[in-house]
Amino acid sequence: MAVHASGPAPAQLAKNLRRAALASVVGGTLAAALIYWRAVNRLPEPDLAADRGYAFALARIGGNAALHIAQFDRWFASLWHGTALAGTVAVLGLLLAALCWWLAELLGYPLPPEEAGAAGDRP
Repeated sequence: MAVHASGPAPAQLAKNLRRAALASVVGGTLAAALIYWRAVNRLPEPDLAADRGYAFALARIGGNAALHIAQFDRWFASLWHGTALAGTVAVLGLLLAALCWWLAELLGYPLPPEEAGAAGDRP
């Protein structure tokens, strides 16, 4: 009884992954442009470094690690609003495209030949 592989051939799968990479670049760029065009920037939030009382109290209670985590949290939260969201969407689209393209290239490499003997023969 012959065992047939279910699914597309590696060449077709690589072609589909490259198409997905192209769609990700185009879609991410168009979405980023639309977001940038429609974005409304809010007033900037006060910086932790500017508010010395808050920074001192936070550092005293939680240490410098808590202060750095609070600064990172504010920076990360700022990526999801206004024009910064457009840049975030563009970068995520490019990262997805790079991942798809890399996987497509991996499918192009031949597998090493199988060794003689069954897999169960190995110690």
